[in-house]
Amino acid sequence: GNHLGGTCQAGQLTVRGYEQQKQNGNFLLHAYVKDSLNDVGMDKAMDEILWNFDEEMKITTEGQRAYDDPNIYFRSDDDQSTLMSGMLVIRQLFEELMQEHMKIQGLTDRYNPVVRVHTSDRDRDVFAPNYDTCPALLKIELEAQEAESFYTNYTKSHEAKLMMSLADEFLGGWYKVVNPEVAMDCIMTSTCSDRETPYVLDPELSHDDSNLKMRYGDDIFNRFVKFHTERKSYIYRHQNAIFSKLVTNPIWNDILSGLLAFADADINEMKKAWPDLRPPLKMSLYSGHDSTLMALLSSLGPTVWNGSDWPPYGSMILIELYELDFSNSVQPQGSTSMLKSTYRNKIAFRMIYNGEVLTNRIAGCPANEELCDIDILVLHVFQFSNVTEWEEMCDAPEKKKSGGDEEDKGGGFGTLDPFKDRKGDTRTKNINGFQLFISGLVCAGFGALAMYAFMIKSQGTTNEELQSLELTATVMATSPTHNSEAERSSLYGMRHSPTAAII
Repeated sequence: GNHLGGTCQAGQLTVRGYEQQKQNGNFLLHAYVKDSLNDVGMDKAMDEILWNFDEEMKITTEGQRAYDDPNIYFRSDDDQSTLMSGMLVIRQLFEELMQEHMKIQGLTDRYNPVVRVHTSDRDRDVFAPNYDTCPALLKIELEAQEAESFYTNYTKSHEAKLMMSLADEFLGGWYKVVNPEVAMDCIMTSTCSDRETPYVLDPELSHDDSNLKMRYGDDIFNRFVKFHTERKSYIYRHQNAIFSKLVTNPIWNDILSGLLAFADADINEMKKAWPDLRPPLKMSLYSGHDSTLMALLSSLGPTVWNGSDWPPYGSMILIELYELDFSNSVQPQGSTSMLKSTYRNKIAFRMIYNGEVLTNRIAGCPANEELCDIDILVLHVFQFSNVTEWEEMCDAPEKKKSGGDEEDKGGGFGTLDPFKDRKGDTRTKNINGFQLFISGLVCAGFGALAMYAFMIKSQGTTNEELQSLELTATVMATSPTHNSEAERSSLYGMRHSPTAAII
């Protein structure tokens, strides 16, 4: 509870969380910045960095500096923890540059640079599942909980009965932890802040308790965490992740409003679906919650997130965009043309979650590569990122007619995983003049941080022969903006033939 007067919120950022987000900013600083004054990135070539502070230092005009909107885009909900998390990342990334600008301009601390934050009323924001803003989420969640496999695994199973009994005996009752988010918040806040943890969930205290082991088995803490994580992820992944797609509709729409500037697309066509389309910029930072991150990962397909590991505090997703240049590549005969067909848009993305590359887990992306054509990402999310249809979906979700646990065959969101098999193992290397832009998606703060930025890099890469995807008239017709045959030949203006392989 809040024992202080004033307007302090519950769930504020702790001192340890403060340091975690500073470290996230430091990771980005050393990955994407060159700063000779502070001996950062001195081993990096100019095409391997996002910002050269030696040059950025000379740009002191407000609105043109590296950290000014619109050069960066910062979106957060109105929670103190998420706002501060994003601010800390930006501060750690740009603090030295800001200080140098203040010295150059002779400013004092009264004139600190201001970074604009885009936010919304907390009660109406969509950066986490909001049942008031989108009532259909509750209906979908209840339907998932009524599914036979949910009942079997999380109510009827031996493990479920043990977890319920354990909660009744040691945690004040099952009703107190029946919500997985409450259970995980309790565990994570206690464990990560070195507070007292219930005896049964403290391995240091209870690991030699033979009576406890006899009744509840070994490794109780990890099993408790896994049980509640999987109970929650079941909701996020059920019926082809319809819950997650509805949650992330406005989030992906906002993300695509920045990403699509780098796609091979007609701007006028794209603005019909994304009216808030933003011009190309170097970094977009999104500061949200663990639930935000789980929904985003789940919406991309069942293989992207395992559903068993709750995102730890300070988690970070990076979406990097690479601009490919094949003009100077030296390849075996035919390999360059194959690469061009694989990356038709010449813009590829790489998704990284807490240091692990996830790109090849997304259906349609090369199985053994870290890069994937940006069109694949757009194809995955465009069908459930149209905010003009979102309010209607939230008010009246389509009732599922499949028998509880069957895969969604299309429903209101369509089938977004048409790539069943990944084949081919042709590998080519040493693409020279390989340019990289980084986009950044950051779900930060109270449990999750993801980031998106743009940079240029030169390095080698590999290629795998991929299965092609035909953009059929049926797929194109899902967009209400395409009324003519000519318009249906492109996906929101993306210049590809309906039968072209876009992978």
